[in-house]
Amino acid sequence: MPGQGLAVILLRPGPQVLAFQAALLDAITPFTGSGGTAAAFVTDPGESISQSTLDWVDGYVPAQIGPGRYTAHITVGFATLDDLETIEAEPFDAFTVRPAAVAVYRLGNSGAARELLKAWPTPN
Repeated sequence: MPGQGLAVILLRPGPQVLAFQAALLDAITPFTGSGGTAAAFVTDPGESISQSTLDWVDGYVPAQIGPGRYTAHITVGFATLDDLETIEAEPFDAFTVRPAAVAVYRLGNSGAARELLKAWPTPN
């Protein structure tokens, strides 16, 4: 949306997260491919999957996987660019994030998780 941006909280992944991601990538690589279509995505009636979403998903591996490329984050929504600038200028107290589960989703536009396929709880 013009004049708006995605609001996220950036995270610093620990070595266990990166090791898990590497192991997961090794496990799924034989099943990955390129050139998927919009039929793989979740849409609302009348909604089309954008070309930018198709391109982003098609290039996700290896462009955004692994040390130095992975941007761990929590998406909190969209905001105006002016509001995002104000939010970014304010102090922010660090906090620890621990996942309650690992899950696989079908995606919608902008890579948003839209349909839960399977979840596995993480040990506490």
